Amino acid sequence: MNLILKGFNSSENISRSADDFSILLPDVDRLAALFTLSRISGMGPAKFREMHEIGIDPQLAIHYPDILPFTGRNGEKLRAAVAELTTLDIENGNSRATREIKYAKATESSIIIHGDPYYPDSVYQSNYPIPILYVRGNPAIWSKATSIVAVVGSRNTREPYTTATREFSLTAALSGLAIVSGFATGADTMGHRAAFDAQGRTVAVMPCGVDQVFPPENLNLWKQLLRYPLAVFVSEVGFGQRATSLSLRRRNKLIASFSQAVLVAQSASDGGAMNAYRCAKEQRKHVATFKPDGTTDTTGNERIASDPRSNTHVFNLSDNAEDFRSWMNEF
Repeated sequence: MNLILKGFNSSENISRSADDFSILLPDVDRLAALFTLSRISGMGPAKFREMHEIGIDPQLAIHYPDILPFTGRNGEKLRAAVAELTTLDIENGNSRATREIKYAKATESSIIIHGDPYYPDSVYQSNYPIPILYVRGNPAIWSKATSIVAVVGSRNTREPYTTATREFSLTAALSGLAIVSGFATGADTMGHRAAFDAQGRTVAVMPCGVDQVFPPENLNLWKQLLRYPLAVFVSEVGFGQRATSLSLRRRNKLIASFSQAVLVAQSASDGGAMNAYRCAKEQRKHVATFKPDGTTDTTGNERIASDPRSNTHVFNLSDNAEDFRSWMNEF
């Protein structure tokens, strides 16, 4: 038996045309195997990418753990843990896969895995290559963008940072860049709305299922973007799941993974947007911020601007579209 399948693609694109996209769903057995393996401690995103790159079928790995390529003591532990999977573990994976695919069809959503044509390359190449992404909207949006820039910042972004953030986002969208953000109030909302107003592309990374609205204050924006053909919602969290403190932190890592560059518009040093900044640093992405004004609200901007170890650009609040485009040309 050939236990290693090269170039295996199990997903069926129900409609391949970008203009007539419907949904993309994996084979239920393959999805079930991914869910089953993900229960094992230590089976993180990089491990799933390693399996995919050498063509190891996760369905076969469950029954033949010796084919797993992981080395050292950690590899031995993972193979032992797979060998100890029970029939109930496998049945639970099958039940979850069946349930998720049912909800995907009901909400006209996609489930995208490694190897699918619309799996975002920037995420795959990052240090956070999540093996399963839930998508509501057309995932061709991120593949057709010139580049993707993240716009993040405080939920209480104020003037003059509000105007500067909107101008930056409009410039990015009008320049053909997609804007990715976390759908929070404040800077995130400004980024998404600017993309919409400029008839550009936007990716909303959700900390909950793509069938959920979070925060509830953005219900109207959520409805608006669901009808907008150049917006797409994406999450690593399954259908029906609500936002948690953990999923909120992981959302920032996924935002950074999607992007080539990150703008932290305004943030205190202990603000949530600083998580996105730290993730961008880990992934060696371009980072920009606006000049701090000496208040507590911009201590995060100050920290970013003074960090000698980050690839950071500091915009003046008086900068215009030409200044923004000059920085964008770097990536």
